[in-house]
Amino acid sequence: MLPAHASFPDPGGRAASVLPAVPNDPSSGSSVTRDDLIPMHIRRVVRPHRLSYLRGRQTRTMRTGPIPPPVPPEPDSAISTSMEASPADAETRLAALEEEARELRDKWLRAEAEMERPLPLTPPAREALVASADGDGRFLLNQAETLFSVGITEPLDPAGLSSFLQRRVAVYDKDREGHYNLISALHKSVRGSDPQAALYYLARMLVAGEEPLYALRRLTRMAVEDIGMADPQALTQCIAAKDAYELLGSPEGELAIVQACLYLATAPKSNAAYEAMKAAWRSARETGSLMPPANILNAPTRLMKEIGYGKGYEYDHSSDDAFSGANYWPEGMNPENFYQPTGRGYEKRVAERLAWWDERRREKNT
Repeated sequence: MLPAHASFPDPGGRAASVLPAVPNDPSSGSSVTRDDLIPMHIRRVVRPHRLSYLRGRQTRTMRTGPIPPPVPPEPDSAISTSMEASPADAETRLAALEEEARELRDKWLRAEAEMERPLPLTPPAREALVASADGDGRFLLNQAETLFSVGITEPLDPAGLSSFLQRRVAVYDKDREGHYNLISALHKSVRGSDPQAALYYLARMLVAGEEPLYALRRLTRMAVEDIGMADPQALTQCIAAKDAYELLGSPEGELAIVQACLYLATAPKSNAAYEAMKAAWRSARETGSLMPPANILNAPTRLMKEIGYGKGYEYDHSSDDAFSGANYWPEGMNPENFYQPTGRGYEKRVAERLAWWDERRREKNT
C-alpha cells in the first residue's frame, strides 16, 4: 500500500490532501524534503508569492534527476504570468490538481496490482518518482514498467533510483542529439518499408517520454512526403490516429499511433508529390508575374467581359468524358510537367489517367 496522504495548507488556509506524507525517519539518511516531493505544478498553486516567476507550464521531457527551480523572468518581461486569482479560481485549480494526484495514485496501484508485487522502492524513493512525473501518468507507468522488468533484490532509495533510471532509460531531451537521432531513425525506417524497425524507434521515443502528438505530427509528414499519392489513405490514417489518441489518451490511444506507423511503413512509397511541390514552387518564384490566360478568368463586371475575361472558356462537363483539353498556362509560358507519378500503388492508376489526358490534348491541338 502507498503511504497515507498528508495535508498542507493552501493559500486560503485550507488543507489540501494531494500528496503522501514524507517519512520522518532520521535514520533513513534521506535528504528529500516535502518541497522536493511536491510536483512543480502543485507548488505553483500553493505558493502564490513565487508564481510571478513562472512562464507557464512547460511540456515535460524525460528526466530522472531533481526538478529544477523556476527561473525568474526579466523584470520587464512581457510574458511573466500574473496569478492573482480569486479564491474561487484557486479552489477550482486545487480541486483539479487533487484529481490529477488521485489519478496518478490509481495508475500506480494498477501497475502494482497487475504485477502482484510492490515497486522495489523505499518510501522516499516512491515519493521522488511521483514528483519527477510532474503529473504525467504515462511517464509514471513507463518508469514502473522499467523497474518491474529487472530483478531488483533490495528496494532502491532516491539516490539509487536516480542512478538506476539514468542507466536504464535513454537520454531523450528535445534540445539534445538523441531526440533528433530517434526521429531521423523512425523516418528512414518508415521510408525504407521496415515496419519492425519503425515500430522499435517509435517505442523508443514514447517510452523515453516524447509527446505522442509530436510523434503523430512527424508521421503525418512522412505520409505526405514518402507515401503521397501511392496510397492517399496514409494521410487519412494519421489524422484518424490523432483523433483516436485525443479521444482515448495514454496509454490506450498510443495503439492508434502504432497502427498509423505500421500503415505508413507497409504502404507503397512515392515522393512524386513532394518533388512536384518543390518544382512548382521554383517555377512560381521565377514566373510569378505572368497573368493566367483570359479565357479562364472570371468576369463579374461588364468591363471585364468587354476586355475578354472568360471569353472562349470551355466548360469541361459539357465536353465528352468531361475533358475539354483547353490550355490553362499563362501566355508565353510552356506547359510544365511538375508531377510525375510513379507506377506504384494508386499512383499507377493516376499515371494511366494522366497519359490518357495528355493524348487527348495532343489530338485536339494537332
